[in-house]
Amino acid sequence: MEELDLSNNHIIGSIPSFLCKVSNLSHLDLSRNRLSGKILDCWKKNTNFEVINLLSNELSGTFPSSFGNFELLTWLNLRKNSLHGEIPQALKTCENVQALDLDSLLIGGIPSSLCQLFQLQVLDFANNTLSGSIPRCIGNLTAMLQPMPINLAISPGSWPSDIKWKYEGVNQVLKGID
Repeated sequence: MEELDLSNNHIIGSIPSFLCKVSNLSHLDLSRNRLSGKILDCWKKNTNFEVINLLSNELSGTFPSSFGNFELLTWLNLRKNSLHGEIPQALKTCENVQALDLDSLLIGGIPSSLCQLFQLQVLDFANNTLSGSIPRCIGNLTAMLQPMPINLAISPGSWPSDIKWKYEGVNQVLKGID
């Protein structure tokens, strides 16, 4: 199985642990359900995940540090959940990520390690309780300046609406940081 799309249903319970062991899965979309509990922290290195969409569930707990094992990841959407804790430094290993949508209850600062994500085009940390300063190096993420569509391994016509509006208005997310 390469794709699992169970979005827009009424699925309840936790994310099943067998998903940590599925080696060929590249697209996981469990968005807009009623999943609850913690996001599993059991993901192995070199998984094939390119897209993970867990938007609009009732997930809680801390951000799994094993998400840093997703070397092929291009899009991570954890928006509209109740995650808490800090943004893990481990995300710096997701070198292909182009969109990070972490609208949740995260705290702490924006890690400067995110500046190593040179493919990043959309960075959404809205509705968190982040503190501290914005790392100066965020202004060096030149992929945010590119006018070409985000390559999310899916055609633009099938992008979720929460990504469409961001791309349409995004030529530059942060620039000119002193």
